Amino acid sequence: MQIRVINFVTLLILAMLLNGCASAIYSTGKDGDVLRAGIDRAVIIQRFGQPIARGTDKFGHDYEVFRAKGKIAPAKDDVATFQMSEAMTLGLGDIIWTPELIVWSPFLATGDKDVIVLFDKNGKYLYHTVQRAKPWTQQPDTALEPGAAAPSVSEAAGNPKAGGEPKSTSDGGGSTLDP
Repeated sequence: MQIRVINFVTLLILAMLLNGCASAIYSTGKDGDVLRAGIDRAVIIQRFGQPIARGTDKFGHDYEVFRAKGKIAPAKDDVATFQMSEAMTLGLGDIIWTPELIVWSPFLATGDKDVIVLFDKNGKYLYHTVQRAKPWTQQPDTALEPGAAAPSVSEAAGNPKAGGEPKSTSDGGGSTLDP
């Protein structure tokens, strides 16, 4: 009986010490200052450069795909959801999530990323999602010339030199965009 109480107290102390650590690690990343509500499309293009693809999702929102390196800050809605899950588990989720995110973070910081940014009808930021770079967007003959319009995702998917035929820009995580 006494060992159970000691184990429970140890678990409780560990949960209190780690409370909020996972969301703090999860919310890190660069470009969070421009990837937030109300930011104009021109500011995002200035930061990331010309989009490598663009399209319209099934809800009628325009989106553009940008190529970036490093860990990109997650959307504020995603961070809020993560924080709510920490609160709903009374901090016990941090016992699992904190070590997981510590191990996962170096992998998120390496390699190319596709940053998919959704815009409203006025060209203002709505939401973004980040995924590993798709091979079909890395081909040299699909690169955009400065000032050229980006191909839609469906145009890039139909290009055999573009290396594939993605029908959606989701890799299983985050939101799915059906062009």
